[in-house]
Order: sequence, then C-alpha cells, then structure tokens
Amino acid sequence: MMAVKRGAVAHQGPDGRRRRVHARRRVRRWMGVTLLWSCAPAAAQVPSGSGVCSWTVAGRQLLSLESGDLAYVEARSLSATERGMLLLGSPSYVWSRGAQSGVVVPRDSVVGAVIDSTGSARAVPAPLPGAEIRGLSAVGNKDGTWSVAFTVLRPETRFPEDEVAGQLGYGSFDGREWTDLQTEPIPRDVALNPMRPSPLVRGEGGGLLWSLPTRARAANAGVAILRRVGSHWRLTTDTPSRVFGLSVAHIPSWGEVVAIARADTISSMPRGTLRLESVELGGGVAEAFRFDPGPGNLWDPVFDRGQDPRWIGWLSEAADEGLARLEARAAPLYPRDERQKVMVLDSNSAALHPLGVLDGGASYWISHHTGEESQIVLVRTGDVGVERELTMPNPFVGPFGAVAPGPSRVLLAGPLMGRDERSPPVTTLMIHLKRTCREAS
Repeated sequence: MMAVKRGAVAHQGPDGRRRRVHARRRVRRWMGVTLLWSCAPAAAQVPSGSGVCSWTVAGRQLLSLESGDLAYVEARSLSATERGMLLLGSPSYVWSRGAQSGVVVPRDSVVGAVIDSTGSARAVPAPLPGAEIRGLSAVGNKDGTWSVAFTVLRPETRFPEDEVAGQLGYGSFDGREWTDLQTEPIPRDVALNPMRPSPLVRGEGGGLLWSLPTRARAANAGVAILRRVGSHWRLTTDTPSRVFGLSVAHIPSWGEVVAIARADTISSMPRGTLRLESVELGGGVAEAFRFDPGPGNLWDPVFDRGQDPRWIGWLSEAADEGLARLEARAAPLYPRDERQKVMVLDSNSAALHPLGVLDGGASYWISHHTGEESQIVLVRTGDVGVERELTMPNPFVGPFGAVAPGPSRVLLAGPLMGRDERSPPVTTLMIHLKRTCREAS
C-alpha cells in the first residue's frame, strides 16, 4: 500500500441534515406484526411518462430475522444481486427479550441483513468479531455474491467525533458466510474518515474502486482513493482542498473517475465546484472534466447506478427569500461540455439516492424532500427533463437507503422508532415500491 500525500480533516456535510440513531434514544411501542401491507396508494401519485404505468407502495415490513427477532441496521450500503438485497451498516442490533424481565436487549455481533424477494431476512455476522468495524460498502458480483470493503478503527479513537480507520478490510459474502477475509494496516500518517465512504464499484479489469475522505486538525478535507487489484489495496491521497463529498465510478469511455465536490466556505458569495478526476493506478488524480453545477456550495455527488453511468447528481445550496435550503440537482455526463444542462430534481432536499436506469433509458432517483411534512419523492430524468413519479410521507427518523433490485421494484430501508420501554428502541422499516403497467385503451 502506498500513501502519496498526507490526508486532511474530517468531511463535513450540511449541519443538522443527517441524524444518527442511537439505541439509547427514547423508545416507543414494539409493533406486534412484522408485515404491514399498504392498501392505499401513496399520496400524490403521478403516472409515468407513458401514461399507462404508475408507482405505488406495495408493502411495508419490519426487518424480522429467521429467529423471529427484530433487527436494526443503519443503512450505509444497500446492494442487490440474484440472491437478494444486502443491507450493511454500523451500528446494527438484534433485539431479543430478556428471559425474566421481558425487556428487549441487544445481542449478537451483526453488521447487516440479507433480504430475499419474499422479505425473509438473515443476519450478516461481523466479518471480524469483536473489532470496531465502520464504512462497510458492498458491490454485487455476477455469481450472486458480494464483494465488501470496510475499515477497522484505530484502538485509541473514540466514538463518534474522533473515529479514524486503522486498517482496511476486504471480504466476499455469499449470503450466509464470509470468505477471503483480509485486512492490512493504513499508514499512520494517513487519517481516513470511515463514516463517509463512497459506494464501492467495480473498476477496470475486475478490480475494485473505493474512496474515503481524510481527517486532520486543519479545517480542510482531502480525498483518499483506494484501488484493489489482486489481493491488496493501493492507496493514494490528494492535496486537502475543502472536499464536501465524493463518489467513484467506472465509465467505460472515460476509465475510472472520482467526482469531488469542493466548497468555498469563506467567500461571502459561496460557489462550489464539481470536478471529475481520472484515477491513475499507483499515481494521483488528474482532472478529466469540470462543469458548472450552478450557484451555491454543494455536497455529496453521486453517480447514476449501473455499469455505464450516464448521470451525476448532488445537493446544492439555493436561496429562497433569504432562507437557506438544499436542492437536489443532476446533469447528464454526455455530451461532455462545461455548459451541461443542470436539472433540479427536488427543490427542497436533504439526501439524494440514485437508482439507475429502470425503463426507457430514463434514470430514477429517490429524494428525501424536507419541509413542513417530510416526504420521499421518486423522480426520473431523461431527454424530456425531470418527471415526478411518486410522492409519499417519510416514516423514517434518520438517514435511509434505497436500491432497485429490478426494473419495476424499489426497496427503501431506514430507522423506525419504538413506542415504549418494552420495545426495541429502533428497528429497520422496509418499504417496497412497485411499478405496474396497463395497456393503453
């Protein structure tokens, strides 16, 4: 492993827009049933562009394991293969009732769950029992297994502000067992922030591409690029430059690239930049493409999901009569032009999740719409612009994940609070969205 340059400080996102869920928070009632099917369509449903297809909420389900115990997994990574959907994150809890008191207690060392098409779930054991694991990120393989990257904390770090990764880990998971588990130390002069990794993606030649922000004492943030070729990680860090989000992708016509949002937090008229930089094996990064993302600082760029991403999305500041808010925006990656057409996906958003191309060449996105009533919005982008497909109330009490296991299915997973002291403090609620079509009359 090679460190080219020293890293910098912790990644910072928009304050107050992402809430961590802790088991110590007040509890509510443990729901007596684990499957809550929705009989009514979602609010403000809008048909898709063909006029004959529409999206609805097909079901709601608490994360219940084969043992019957409820579980919570913080939705850090959600990916699908033919074997099911892999939900990974830390913290994760399995809740069992105490033998005498009946009060629910956490048990087991788990890092996630595998959910099949029927909603049945199995717990994912920790790859390294007893280790403080963070930054789990998975990508599906053609044989139905998953490749998983993760970090192990340095022993001297404290949760959560001072967490620094001490080791890089890798493993293959087949839905039940881990294989090929490997760890290797991170150089002491490189401080990686394990809480905000990019998605793990398949790179050139079957390798893996991953990225994490760096930490240091100065008020800057840098980028660490990780490539796994063979059985080892290769690490490169860039010069700190106020990085406020990053994502990686393999674009066949461009090669391996990293999208970096750099925000100017000093200027009275802040304006961020969004750059796509090529990743050189064993070397640094070089600018491949830059375009104007619109006014305001920006955060959290995300590439469209798929083997050949066609879009990139992000969150930007937008002025609204003097009130600060964030817009979810996106732009096509082709043709490559500094005057790319920037589209507003959601005018008031706190998080953006790409789903990929689901039908007719259009890319779909999930936005966490904020306002007087928190909502979840499903939109699509295409040649005709942005179309809103579905709007529904947001039942989650913190960050959630989204994945499309098929062209007509979407799974959302996020935290749902309990209701009394005899129930789990928090469980994972899964919401199934389904697209149905009818023949035009």
